[in-house]
Amino acid sequence: MKTLLRAACAVAMVLAICTTTTQAEITLKDTDRVIILGDTSFGHVYTADWIDQFLNIKYPDLKAEIICFGIPDSTAVDGVRRLNVEVLPLKPTQVILCFGLDEEQRKPFNQKKLDEFVSAMGTMIDSATAAGAKVVLLTPPLPDEIKNKGLARIKYNDIVAKYADAVRKIGQEKNIDVIDWHAAMSGILEKSKKANTLEWTKHGIKPTGISVAAMTSALLDYWKAEPINYVITADWQKPETVSVNSGSVSASKTDDKKMTIKLTQATIPLNNEPKGSISAEDWPLTKWCNYKLKIENMPEGGVIISDGGKSAKPFLSQQLAEGADMSVVGPLANNDANRTLRNAIRTKLNQFAKYRESCHQKAPEPELEEGYNLWLAAYKSLAYGAMKIAARTPTTFDMTLTVELAGKTPVNTNQGPKKFPVRPKKK
Repeated sequence: MKTLLRAACAVAMVLAICTTTTQAEITLKDTDRVIILGDTSFGHVYTADWIDQFLNIKYPDLKAEIICFGIPDSTAVDGVRRLNVEVLPLKPTQVILCFGLDEEQRKPFNQKKLDEFVSAMGTMIDSATAAGAKVVLLTPPLPDEIKNKGLARIKYNDIVAKYADAVRKIGQEKNIDVIDWHAAMSGILEKSKKANTLEWTKHGIKPTGISVAAMTSALLDYWKAEPINYVITADWQKPETVSVNSGSVSASKTDDKKMTIKLTQATIPLNNEPKGSISAEDWPLTKWCNYKLKIENMPEGGVIISDGGKSAKPFLSQQLAEGADMSVVGPLANNDANRTLRNAIRTKLNQFAKYRESCHQKAPEPELEEGYNLWLAAYKSLAYGAMKIAARTPTTFDMTLTVELAGKTPVNTNQGPKKFPVRPKKK
């Protein structure tokens, strides 16, 4: 309850920063180099995957660089050294700091460690600002105590909440923007517990997919991004009236049971597959990808949508009449262009993870120093090369969709939100 009360106190900040009304122009510029420096919150190599996907798809001409230097079990004190070694040499225009989950190392609260955290955060802020970078703070995301009795015993949620409060206070004192990831996750966690819809990691500390999605949504709000919007609208009785809000489209019917829709420069959807266990309206990234196929005046019953016979997926005509979400399943979501983009982004993220690691590889002997410097330079070159590859990956594709009636008997669409089974408590 303490955590939820703290979250309620932070509502004003969340509304001011995380739910800003989107504007026509994103605040990121071509000259921006944004580096995220963090702990376990950003420790997974693919934490920035959704951020890169979205920016590449929605703003393919934007040349801003987003680089993630997260590492597990890192404290703010360690962050001071990492800022000087990894971040400042790259001359960032914006530095996003996210520390707090690892400060106590899953041990009882220690005021001395919190004081050291506040001091170290201040040092990083001053150093980055002096180097000409704008600093933005992220509060640490709320962990989950359910899966770990040790965390529950020491009330680790309350401990992390103290660090989130400290970050908010630092932001106020130094007049720095704070994105409240912790408050956003408080509400999501409470709702998910009641609905029995989320399965958390074994140790309860590492952010899960929904936590990362919440962070991505908060950052996109902060940068004033606009959603990816791709909607195909057709009439089963009048295929010639088909329209799309991006690229071009044409439609025709070979008989009363089959419609062919030809798309040119269709927009790739944001990958929303990991939402699996929760309903679309509760998934933080849903609002960032409005990707639908709407067909009116269809006979009732099942419908099969495919790409020339491939990637066939069942829907109901009622779903299409209302506008079926095509961002998760079906040929529009699963195609070669989509996979190429994701693979390019993951290559970039892997290369930057290797570059970050190589920053700390010191030569054991003086004779090896030149070789180690070359090694670091090589990883840096590979990382930036991978970034360029990801940036030039196509974000549109051409496709011919086949929409075919499957009869009046409803087919199993599997479109509803999945739920994890409630596990019986051990006696």
